[in-house]
Amino acid sequence: MLFTSILAQATTPYVFTISVDERAKHDQQFHGLSPSAGGFITGDQARNFFLQSGLSPPILAQIWALADMNSDGRMDIHEFSIAMKLIKLMLQGHPLPSALPPSMKQPLLPLPPQTTFGECSFTPKSLPNCADNGVVFMSPPLVSTAPPPLPQPIANGAPPTALMPPLSGFSLPGKLLVSATISSLVSNLHRFFYYSSFCSAPSPQPPTDWAVPQSSRLKYRQLFNSHDKMMSGHLTGPQARTILMQSSLPQGQLATIWSLSDIDQDGKLTAEEFILAMHLIDMAMSGLPLPPVLPPEYLPPTFRRVRSDSVQSDQKSIQEEVEDESESCQEKKLPVTFEDKKRENFERGNLELEKRRQALQEQQRKEQERLAALEREEQERKERERLEQERKRLQELEKQLEKQRELERQREEERRRELERREAAKRELERQRQLEWERQRRQELLTQRNREQESIVLLKARKKTLEFELEALNDKKNQLEGKLRDVRFRLSNQRKEVEQTNQTRETRIAEITQLQQQLQESQQWLGRLIPDKQSLNDQLKQVQQSSLHSDSLSSLQKALDLKEISRKQLREQLDLVERETRAKLLEIDAFNTQLKQSNCCWYFGPFLHADLL
Repeated sequence: MLFTSILAQATTPYVFTISVDERAKHDQQFHGLSPSAGGFITGDQARNFFLQSGLSPPILAQIWALADMNSDGRMDIHEFSIAMKLIKLMLQGHPLPSALPPSMKQPLLPLPPQTTFGECSFTPKSLPNCADNGVVFMSPPLVSTAPPPLPQPIANGAPPTALMPPLSGFSLPGKLLVSATISSLVSNLHRFFYYSSFCSAPSPQPPTDWAVPQSSRLKYRQLFNSHDKMMSGHLTGPQARTILMQSSLPQGQLATIWSLSDIDQDGKLTAEEFILAMHLIDMAMSGLPLPPVLPPEYLPPTFRRVRSDSVQSDQKSIQEEVEDESESCQEKKLPVTFEDKKRENFERGNLELEKRRQALQEQQRKEQERLAALEREEQERKERERLEQERKRLQELEKQLEKQRELERQREEERRRELERREAAKRELERQRQLEWERQRRQELLTQRNREQESIVLLKARKKTLEFELEALNDKKNQLEGKLRDVRFRLSNQRKEVEQTNQTRETRIAEITQLQQQLQESQQWLGRLIPDKQSLNDQLKQVQQSSLHSDSLSSLQKALDLKEISRKQLREQLDLVERETRAKLLEIDAFNTQLKQSNCCWYFGPFLHADLL
């Protein structure tokens, strides 16, 4: 528990340390943004790229403020790597620091070169050389009850592996010194975690060649990057399953491919695991059988080193356990029996068999490394030969191209001279043609001038003729205007007569209407007198029948005569009225005819005036 807490405190500052793999990935992403010639990217380029992480703009603004150390509004490759590291830590759940840690402010170290086996890429002065004595630089146990065993030679003389010498500050000879200060332990842990990332194990590594072709790696790396939206460095199970299901392989084969490619069995696929899975899918789709166990040549390079270190650690722990057991048996000093001797001989035999098995594995590994090295050397030699042949071919091709270019230049020079000659002849011909055209044009202009002068004479004569015609037309116009004035005067008189006629007509119509009313009244009065006459006749008859007195008879006779006289007068008046009515109607018809004639003259008068003009 104490070691766990101390380890957590010691490793907290190194969460912000940028590893070599992360730096290589950041460099690749930085160059993918097309930086300027000075090695900078603008704020817009960085903002568009950082927004793909899914973080909120305020958090990205804080990350920008921390990463942009010189506050110039742009980022170089170092500041971009710091920003990408902070984004990754935020996605993993780590809080942002209030100030940039010193480990991030230090300039980036150059990428380590390819080292040979047994060499160390970085050896700080404060630590012993990690390649000394052929041992692996690993953390020893904090508690030890006995000094570590010395290296023992193996039967074939191979150097021992996976053995760890004690480190100062971590383990002390003899029993554990509890009085060792925690500060010294933390400082040693700091130095260990800081320098262990730069030091490579001196033990021989498995061959770095990977059975996945380079073209497949590039293709599937791009596919992985397109689906890794959060830039977490891995694809989750559902994401990877969606991509793998697109191959239409059976579920059993996909499950086998998943178990082979998920090397660390974490339910996620890193970039190399994803590339391996897609390569196995290509093998299955091409008809090749899937291996039950992943062959060593298909193991990704990242996992080869981890597996080698774990195997060596397991072998070391097994040896330590066996030696501890043998020492504990010796310390007990129990009575030795036949069974104990038999068990001891059996354990010694197993130990010898284990050593021989390890030696055989070491020989096989070295043989594989030697064959791989020979194969690489052969490939490099063939590549050098191919490059040399390609270089010679390119040189020969360059010479041929140079000759062709020289011939082309000569032909171009000849064509240029020929074009100049043709151009000179063309210019001379054009000059002659221009002179001839000017001469013809001058002659045409003279002829045209003569024609124009003749046209001017004809036009002057035509002008005189038109002036005479205009004078005659003006006289005719004056005559027509006089006639028009007479016509207008007559027309105005006729209009006045028509108006008077209309007034007379209206007066006569009113008189006729009055006479018709009088006629109707006379007829009505006559109609009323007829019953009176009838009654008088009846009275007369009665009087005659009753023999009235002669006076009354005479009076009645007089009244009858008067009635008869008045009737005749009324009849005469009625006849007179009818005659007058007929006469008035005839006059009205005559007036209407005269009015129609006058209206026609008034309507067609302007047209006659226009014709006269």
